[in-house]
Amino acid sequence: GAKIAAQSGLPGADGYFMNRFLEFFNAGRYKEAAIVAAESPASALRNAETIARFKQVPEEEGQPPALLVYFQSLLERGKLNKLEAVELSQQVMALGRVQMVDKWLANDKLECSEQLGDLLKNAGELTMAMTVYVKAGEHNAVLRALIENGQIAKVVPYAQRTGVTVNIAELVQL
Repeated sequence: GAKIAAQSGLPGADGYFMNRFLEFFNAGRYKEAAIVAAESPASALRNAETIARFKQVPEEEGQPPALLVYFQSLLERGKLNKLEAVELSQQVMALGRVQMVDKWLANDKLECSEQLGDLLKNAGELTMAMTVYVKAGEHNAVLRALIENGQIAKVVPYAQRTGVTVNIAELVQL
């Protein structure tokens, strides 16, 4: 019934999902809470507040962190939104597991954004950052990254291929 209510946009569905989410979350049933968030209408519970709730859960010995349980549940059901993609990528990169981000990108599990590209670029992962910028349609970020890395010869061909208009004054500012 709840899934039908969510899909049909019936009034009260948001409140129902929030109540179910809090019921599971407060009982320490993080996997179930994550599933409710994943299935909430219009992804209403997939936001910074939910991420903050999972982050605040104290870690228990022998148990995966609640935040990772949340992200794993979402990944099992589809793609992470921009906010989730950046947060999870920060978490796994802090653990030295950048190859996980690469795998998720290859499997189209992360919504690409300039912020995710910047995170990767600042970590020295230029190839992945460029992939993210291109997928996100962030053409100026691609051009900036090319210039910052001395790949000036690629700027004009990229701009022509993507239809981006670039003048010399803008290039200097990038």
